Amino acid sequence: MVKLQNSKKVLLKNTILLYILQFSSQFFALLTIPYQTRILGPEIYGEIGFVVSVMTYVQLILDFGFLLSATAEVSLNRDNPERINQIYTVVFFTKVLLSVILFVPIYLMCRIVPRLESDTMLVFLYYVGYAVNALSPDFFYRGIENMKVITVRTILIKFVFVILIFVFLKEPSDYYVIPVLTFLGNLTALITILIYTRLHYGIHLVFVPWALATSLIRQTIPFFISRIASTLYTATNTFVLGLLYPMGPVLGYYTSTDKLVSAVKGVVSPVADSLYPYMTKRKDFKLIKRILIVAMPFIMGGAVFGWIYANKICVILFGEEYYDAGELLQLLIPAMMVILPSYILAFPTLNPLGLAKYANRSNIYGAAFQMLGLLALFVTKFISIRTICILTSCTECIVLVYRIFVIVRFKVRNEISIKT
Repeated sequence: MVKLQNSKKVLLKNTILLYILQFSSQFFALLTIPYQTRILGPEIYGEIGFVVSVMTYVQLILDFGFLLSATAEVSLNRDNPERINQIYTVVFFTKVLLSVILFVPIYLMCRIVPRLESDTMLVFLYYVGYAVNALSPDFFYRGIENMKVITVRTILIKFVFVILIFVFLKEPSDYYVIPVLTFLGNLTALITILIYTRLHYGIHLVFVPWALATSLIRQTIPFFISRIASTLYTATNTFVLGLLYPMGPVLGYYTSTDKLVSAVKGVVSPVADSLYPYMTKRKDFKLIKRILIVAMPFIMGGAVFGWIYANKICVILFGEEYYDAGELLQLLIPAMMVILPSYILAFPTLNPLGLAKYANRSNIYGAAFQMLGLLALFVTKFISIRTICILTSCTECIVLVYRIFVIVRFKVRNEISIKT
């Protein structure tokens, strides 16, 4: 009983630390972004923003799904140092190899895309910084449920970064300062965390048999495809709307309301992320049920409130000119309502049941449904910003229903009784 209480205290602690980690990025951004926009001006800052958007996909590729697969492996083998060293080695060298391979398409993009070709040095400075950051063993600390080290390290590095931005960024020509400081900060963080991990936990690079290495990588591929799929249909909405509404405020309405959806995901994500290694190790399904029973009435109440005051919410958050965005917010409320149960019933629930492949498939099926839906709307000429918002809510709901169906079917087939 004492052990269970301690484990739940660890779960709560890691959830809080993940929240701190999540919102520290937003806090430090609020400190530096207004300064950067004023010093650099819209043209240079827009160029940096475009490169950073490309790096978002680079980060997704370099992660390769290890943040899910390797975290689970570490959680299951936390009492087996030899196995953890092997996992650590496979992840490290896979990411190094991916960084080398990805260099070629990045170079080709810089030769093809005019906005990237105009400042190749900026692209590669950011690329090196992101490649270095990808080598950080965050998965290890998530797996052992000790996020304190990663959180403290990240906040300290970001704090120093903020100070140095104000010190060295003085005029538009200083814009290289931003990627250079990003690289130096990530490099410093990587070196310190690798040393700490070696000295404190004894984790280091070891020889890994080829069969084991390829097995671990194969296990990760479905997670990678799943993350690509979920990112793809989110980005596609904005791209399609940009083609439909090349002029006017419509795309701005969607972008602003989509940020509210992203904000809800940001609130929910630390809960799911901390539950994932906890559930993988302990399979405490009663806790999942309690969280959903407690949370859903608040979510329903918030949804009703958001529906009634959608226009006023948009005006308060974004300004008077965003009053009409309230209608889009109403259409996206179903998508926002299912985020918590969908996240919790994904990897935190399906992985302990041995059903992680279905969590991955749900994202792929969701992406396929969204793409086919967009195609059907286009062919039937019903495509508009409203129908795209409705389709997005339907997609999120279908993904949740699929995950519930998988869990119920598994329970029936295996006669599992998860008592309240």
